[in-house]
Amino acid sequence: MFKANIVPGYRVDIDGLPKEKILAALYNRANPQGMGILMYSPDVMDAGRAFIVINFRGDDACYNAGEDPKNELRNEFYFDYLFGRAMKVDISGDCFSSKQYNECNGVDAAEKAIEGLNLSKVKV
Repeated sequence: MFKANIVPGYRVDIDGLPKEKILAALYNRANPQGMGILMYSPDVMDAGRAFIVINFRGDDACYNAGEDPKNELRNEFYFDYLFGRAMKVDISGDCFSSKQYNECNGVDAAEKAIEGLNLSKVKV
């Protein structure tokens, strides 16, 4: 079985994967935490919704992207909490640290979320 490419030090390789799919996979696996439960949305995120969140959200990661009055492209890739779910990841580069995400969402949660996306990268 294919495993996520894990770089030493809790680093997960996301090189070549679309940011929208990465965010959606991590979001869908994440759990609501603490006061985030008040903003929790049980909805599943697809790549289209993730694109909107990445590109049109406000300064607060919990901000409703569809209501951004400035409607500016922001391209911010750090997510602390997103709609009540604990994320704590920066997906701006070719790899990210899974340490804080996994502390909030379970052992190897980030790796398991990304693993399915990496399957499409496997050359036969």
